[in-house]
Amino acid sequence: MPRHPLARSFLVAWISGYGCAVNPDFYAVDTGADSSGQDSSGMDSGVGPTDCVEPTLALDFEEGAADSRFTFYRDTAATYVNEQGRIQAIMAGRPRFEHACGPTCDPAGLLVEPGSTNEAASDLSVWTPTAAMLVESSETAPDGTTSVVDLVDDAQDLEHMIEFAPDVWADGEYWTFSAFAKAGTLTELRLFNASGQSYSIAHFSVLDGTLTSTNGGQGEFDTFVDAGSQAWPDGWWRLWLTFHPPIGTKLILRLAPFKGGQWIYVGTGQSLSLWGPQLERGVVPTSFIPTLDAPPAVRGEDIAFLSSLDWLDPKRGTFVIEFSRVLAPMGDEWVFQLGDQTGASWIGVRASAADKFAVTVQSGGVQQGMVEFPFTVSQRHRVAMSYGESSWATAVDGGPVESRSAIVMPSAFTKLDLGGSTPASTKLHGHIATVHYYDCRRSDEQLRMLSAP
Repeated sequence: MPRHPLARSFLVAWISGYGCAVNPDFYAVDTGADSSGQDSSGMDSGVGPTDCVEPTLALDFEEGAADSRFTFYRDTAATYVNEQGRIQAIMAGRPRFEHACGPTCDPAGLLVEPGSTNEAASDLSVWTPTAAMLVESSETAPDGTTSVVDLVDDAQDLEHMIEFAPDVWADGEYWTFSAFAKAGTLTELRLFNASGQSYSIAHFSVLDGTLTSTNGGQGEFDTFVDAGSQAWPDGWWRLWLTFHPPIGTKLILRLAPFKGGQWIYVGTGQSLSLWGPQLERGVVPTSFIPTLDAPPAVRGEDIAFLSSLDWLDPKRGTFVIEFSRVLAPMGDEWVFQLGDQTGASWIGVRASAADKFAVTVQSGGVQQGMVEFPFTVSQRHRVAMSYGESSWATAVDGGPVESRSAIVMPSAFTKLDLGGSTPASTKLHGHIATVHYYDCRRSDEQLRMLSAP
């Protein structure tokens, strides 16, 4: 069977991406803002330097633009989803202003992710078929240009599948296996990992992405953790399986159609389309990493921050941040952190549980309050947080205001991290749509209005 390499556009962008390019000014805009600053809360007396109508900082990432003071870095090329829902490559050092796509595609904002490595071969022709054939498909891949392959079952009464054994041995970490699939005359697909006597299986409908069942070994051999799907344009689904294999076992990946709930059946030449397998450490699938000629392939982490704080009043101010996340938090993920770079003092928003984020303040290593709010997968959340010299308050998605007073607020800030923190922690793995800052303390009613979706 001839090889079906990924589109050359990926190759050019991927290879040229290793130049560690500095982000150019082409995506930066001058906000022209000179604004914000009357203490409208009655708490913490004092008046800011401006009229507090316009923000002194306006990062509108959903418009594909950023303030010239914004700094971005990533030391490899990467992929992102454009306004047509197509996966596109982008060079090193360039931010990814992405769209969230399902039935429609809407601006999502700046994509921030941890670094990751794909250990699976993107070229499915190097996978080993059993009771199946791989043939060139008439379908087009989720990048809009690359050809894909169809997995066709043959007439044997066996498990019909393709298999790949990456050069990976389990080391105690969690792993996530993902692939894109599109229904043909076959409409059901299993993602399977075998590690010694242990295994993890997720069964999906490729018609609507429904996770129909899961399976794993018994007791110590049950390595299944989680599974899910994400809709893609043109009938594609990205399916994923997370597992925790025993230390010292070799990972073996399988993609196998099944029929009428049966994974062993007599094939009749039916097929479905496959593209873009990915195996990576962690509990969620990250953006697609093409391995091109052979795995592994690496995508660097996204680093976004502002070290120029000429827009900031350290004594009083208001942040309004919109963000979203495709899946549940992986750990101590920060949406943003305004801090002193020592880890002792900060104002910020970070994950506090698998289904919660929190607005949090710490000064001199002592927490000065935390307000949690529920997190909904794929929903954009809007947080308004206002602070003064000895108090702070917050509202989320137009809800009630919660406040903390008679506290010690941080007195000095040196950096605003976006999708991370200093010292470094787990990256957001999500989208930051907007970050607006007003150099004044807002009233409770204003906070509610500012946080309304």
